[in-house]
Amino acid sequence: MTLDDSDASLLRLQLVGYMHFPSDESMRDALIVAAKARAAQQESSRLWRIVSELIPREAQQGGIIAGETLIALLQLRASNIEPSLGKAQYLVNSGIQRQKRARDGRLPSSDRSLRNAWSEFKRVSHFWAALQLSREVKMRECDLAEHPQNFLSLAVALFDTTANLTRDQPLLDADTWLPAPGILPLQVSISPLADQQIESLKTYKPRVRD
Repeated sequence: MTLDDSDASLLRLQLVGYMHFPSDESMRDALIVAAKARAAQQESSRLWRIVSELIPREAQQGGIIAGETLIALLQLRASNIEPSLGKAQYLVNSGIQRQKRARDGRLPSSDRSLRNAWSEFKRVSHFWAALQLSREVKMRECDLAEHPQNFLSLAVALFDTTANLTRDQPLLDADTWLPAPGILPLQVSISPLADQQIESLKTYKPRVRD
């Protein structure tokens, strides 16, 4: 599927709707209507704050976890470690336990919560990963609120990097949300895992079907 081609303001709202409610069109539509009404008289940079006031925390948490999972998968490959969903979720769980993402609030950390979040939000995980990366100093030009076109290009680049990422089956399937055709990917380099993260994998025990 592709996002509708529209003006930058509506595009941002559509993206946010898809990111938070990838499987619920009625909720996406309701969010866009409410956010447009709220944002009409406000700066575009306030978009995320406005949206945060309208969206249930569970939707934000699930998206954050899915984005972090995709980043962890890419970091595994960058570290020359065979990526698997189980390893990535183990690393995400460790990061939550260390409260590395404290600014996003408390995230659920049970294995089931992480698996459920990935199952629900994997089709938009490249957008959430782009959001997380855009918060880094070197990626500020990809901020969703200020530079939606660059944000899309970053998301496309992350989607492209998932090809052949995992051994058994494609990581993202045909139900993945994609930007409109013509969006060119950015050149993006994913940093490898920190030494502490690589060391922590020594205690990782794969699930039966990992």
